[in-house]
Amino acid sequence: MIGLRIARILPCSLRCPLITTDANTLMGSIRDRMLVILDFAGCDKWLGADEPGNDLLSLLKPFPRDELGACPVSTFVNNPRNQ
Repeated sequence: MIGLRIARILPCSLRCPLITTDANTLMGSIRDRMLVILDFAGCDKWLGADEPGNDLLSLLKPFPRDELGACPVSTFVNNPRNQ
């Protein structure tokens, strides 16, 4: 399953899509979804495509678990009151 969410990245209303997919085994212990992460070859393919197609859909998959890391953080980090 692939999801799409529009995120505001600057206060000036510039927006970009965030594409999510099923979580890999690392992220699956935290959430059931993760952002699509492209390697360099995937970025070149995505940005160089003339038209969307099935070949681009193959890029929308969980990033390999062995190429990611995770560490615990304080709940202070995830609290919007702590600017």
